[in-house]
Amino acid sequence: MQLIVGSIITFLVVIMAYMKKSLNKSGFVAAFILGTSIYYFGGFYFWGIMISFFASSSLFTKYRKKEKKSMDKIIDENKEGRGYIQVIANGLLGLVFSFLYYKTKNYNYLMAYAAVFAASNADTWASEIGVLSNKKPVSIITFKPMEKGMSGGVTLLGTIFSLLGSSLIATIFFGGYIILFKFDRTLPIKTMIIVIAGFMGALIDSILGATIQVKYIDERENIITERKFYKGKQTKYLKGIRFINNDIVNFLSGLFASLIVLLFITIVK
Repeated sequence: MQLIVGSIITFLVVIMAYMKKSLNKSGFVAAFILGTSIYYFGGFYFWGIMISFFASSSLFTKYRKKEKKSMDKIIDENKEGRGYIQVIANGLLGLVFSFLYYKTKNYNYLMAYAAVFAASNADTWASEIGVLSNKKPVSIITFKPMEKGMSGGVTLLGTIFSLLGSSLIATIFFGGYIILFKFDRTLPIKTMIIVIAGFMGALIDSILGATIQVKYIDERENIITERKFYKGKQTKYLKGIRFINNDIVNFLSGLFASLIVLLFITIVK
């Protein structure tokens, strides 16, 4: 029954996302499998945390989309929606921690799970709203001005929304925890840890984006980009580790956020 319910409600969500072009065909399949599996292992609570990330991030991605069109030359993004690689990059760790919780019923894995999506949400909110800032972003490493949309750039507006994005997932964690397990005196601390871990995960995403993420240059227009191909032509490698693209960085930021939670829990015990 858990599997049937999970597959039905996941299908309803992902088919709407596909119709609105938030997912392409491969992303639709991957999101359906991921969502159904997470519901099976963690129930509506885990599924709700994941959907909160997906729904809110998709909303901000569509928000004032025409104003973000100038970033197309920089960001390697599928116009037909998120593909399976993006879904896996943001959700695979969540699936792993939902499975670990299913097998052990260890609350630490529940917190790590929430931290993964808090980091993804924080990063997406920061990226999608930060590019709308009136002020030019600066490098998180050198504090020098950068082009809008380039990984590693931060703005005050984006940083604020990063914290808000992490806080949303932590709030869903908080409310669901009370419903399922009742309130306990450690819950506010657990929730704050998730907020901090998600926010730090987004910061780590920016640091990795500024340092090791691959960058290319289009010599025809003399622009630095994250796209391997631009306007039908292959761009030239500029810097960074060749296989570290934005999807790998997103995965690593979620991993760091979950490790921050698990490390903190280990230290305070």
